[in-house]
Amino acid sequence: DTKKAISNKNLIIANSQFIANIVLKKYKQVAKVVYPCISKKDIIINKNIKSKKITLIGGTKVKGVEILEAIAKKLPEQQFRVVKRGVKQSITLDNIEYYPWGNSVDTIYQETRLLLVPSLWQEAFGRVAIEAAQYDVPVIASNRGGLPECVPNEHVIDDYHNIDVWVSKIKEVLHQKKPSKMPIDTFYCNNQIDVFLDILKKYE
Repeated sequence: DTKKAISNKNLIIANSQFIANIVLKKYKQVAKVVYPCISKKDIIINKNIKSKKITLIGGTKVKGVEILEAIAKKLPEQQFRVVKRGVKQSITLDNIEYYPWGNSVDTIYQETRLLLVPSLWQEAFGRVAIEAAQYDVPVIASNRGGLPECVPNEHVIDDYHNIDVWVSKIKEVLHQKKPSKMPIDTFYCNNQIDVFLDILKKYE
């Protein structure tokens, strides 16, 4: 079981400080953090796309789809998109487009003006937030699990069940000329590989 495996370890790697804290609290063991990484690539932002959307990737309750749907009702002037498994073709209901999972990631982020990550469960990490940052897309996320490690502090929603708090923050970010974005250099694969190798050196 997990407890036995951890007790027989030489080294524990966690994919966020949140997970490392759980390991310490539950098993009294110290875990080193190596973040899931993204490849560094040159992205040309398509500035000709006019109707960009407020996007949620993951159309399940635990990913916060009901929160997004409630937000959309309060912001009828905005266009939303839910990227969801099981959707075979794009369907628009009111101001929400339900969009097929597996379509081009580049297309999804190019057509996004703001990414919401309103997860209800404790996410180990928020890879979509880092991917969005590559496309210069601001991100607002709930204070769950490792999500605060992936977005600026001022874009973390503590009272994540409160729809009005989300609406207020969304309006604030959309009206900013240069909204805060997460520095993503830390999460590039070459940097996280260096972190991992440095950890291993201490165990040689």
